[in-house]
Amino acid sequence: MIKIRSLPLGIFLVTMFALPPVILPPLVNAIPIEQIPTLNPQAGLWVSDRANLLSRAGITQISGDIAKLEAETGAEIAVVTVPDTLPYPTPKAYATALFNRWKIGKKSQDNGVLVLVSLKDRRIEIETGYGVQRFLPDAKVKDIIYTYMIPSFKTGNHEEGIRAGVTVLSGFLRGAYGLRQTEFKPQIAISILHLVLAILMVGVSFPSMLILYFVYFRCAVGGNGRGGRSGGSNGNSDYCGYDGGGYGGGGYDGGDFGGGSSGGGGGGSSGGFGGGSSGGGGGGGDW
Repeated sequence: MIKIRSLPLGIFLVTMFALPPVILPPLVNAIPIEQIPTLNPQAGLWVSDRANLLSRAGITQISGDIAKLEAETGAEIAVVTVPDTLPYPTPKAYATALFNRWKIGKKSQDNGVLVLVSLKDRRIEIETGYGVQRFLPDAKVKDIIYTYMIPSFKTGNHEEGIRAGVTVLSGFLRGAYGLRQTEFKPQIAISILHLVLAILMVGVSFPSMLILYFVYFRCAVGGNGRGGRSGGSNGNSDYCGYDGGGYGGGGYDGGDFGGGSSGGGGGGSSGGFGGGSSGGGGGGGDW
């Protein structure tokens, strides 16, 4: 029988301390959505900065801008930063789950938007409610991310990128109905007879006549069309001169997110948000 001699205690301790330490990855990065306290818009809380990317002044300013938007239009924007999006398979899945857990937007209008930033994933996700997808289709959301947000993120200025994104989104939400009411009506009021006479006076070619008629038809008939659930736009914005508003936004002359002007206010059972939902519309981008 082989006897195994035990090492003296002193040699054992020296051997243990001489070994290189084993560094385990931190477990604090993963924040399930159930552990993120629900924001309280009624108290002016529209931002949850779990990844510590924003200054206190930045949070105050962004929250103030969103509160003003909600008071004017009823639309709701939530901003959330997280270190990681585990245990969800993708940041997009995390964003959709968080949006529907909090029920961002008004229940009857689904006019909510979630801006999610995942630090470890180096990813921005903007989730949109059903009611705003026709004004903010997936391609437009992605364009906002890459044009206004990611340039600042690449330089490490996350706060400026988030502020820019919220400003542009607010501009689209403010201008969506106001611009349609002020610019679409004069175009819709033009009769086909007047259009044909104008074409004959300038002597344009037959193909041009067809193109102009198509443009008029899209503006006059499709002006009030609704986009699909998948996030399509209203279908005629490029033809009728409406692009959703610029960086600074536009006026809002009355709500059409499923009803009249909201005038803000109102909270749902989700802790302050109004009970909106999303089917996964929106877009994302890496920096």
